[in-house]
Amino acid sequence: MALLAGQGRGQVTVYRRPMAALLSTGSELLEPGQLPEAGKIYHTNAFLLGGYLKKYGLIARDCGIVDDDPASLAEEIEAALEQSDLVLTTGGVSAGDFDYVEKGVEQIGARVLFHRLPMKPGGAMLAAVKDKKLILGLSGNPAAAAVGLLRVALPYLKKLCGRAEICLPQAEAVIEQAVTKRSKGIRLLRGKAQIKAGRLVFVPLDNQKNGAVSSMADCDLLGEIPADCEGLAAGDPLKVYFV
Repeated sequence: MALLAGQGRGQVTVYRRPMAALLSTGSELLEPGQLPEAGKIYHTNAFLLGGYLKKYGLIARDCGIVDDDPASLAEEIEAALEQSDLVLTTGGVSAGDFDYVEKGVEQIGARVLFHRLPMKPGGAMLAAVKDKKLILGLSGNPAAAAVGLLRVALPYLKKLCGRAEICLPQAEAVIEQAVTKRSKGIRLLRGKAQIKAGRLVFVPLDNQKNGAVSSMADCDLLGEIPADCEGLAAGDPLKVYFV
């Protein structure tokens, strides 16, 4: 605002902040504050993804938890679309008996753009369009959902906010420690940036599990290991994205 005022601009054209509805699917989910139950887990995705949405300029609206039922899911997605610019769901996009997001979006007449991508984590993802609005189905695992949002969906979200630069900033770093696991598809590591001897170093975070919310707390880089990679030695180059 100070920069605009310094140019004598009293009025400017702005973009309205898009509204994103968040739906967490799964009969096993509990709201924070509820008493623990056997076989139940607390849902965190609305808070984790909501934080990233707000960071990049959107308004996040938590629409709560939906049971594993295609009819209920379809009804909730349609209602959320009417009041929002896009809908993000978490859970129900793999290939299990209770993965109903694809059935739900098909019931409301949405056109599926893709379902599952060859990357880990976050590849359990679905995108569909209804009335020119996006429905994005992300993994039920919090870290996987966040990685999928950042690596795949963020350019669209930035464009929706009116930004000119929509892609995540990229660089080449060297990886601090070896990765011995073979990657059949693209593999994304969560890590921290350090500068050592004048070079950008990618330091992988200890907990790379798909459900590890804590792995996103200190994550400021995503490192991309290409498909069919047999592994990396310490000091090897690695493409990274700043998040």
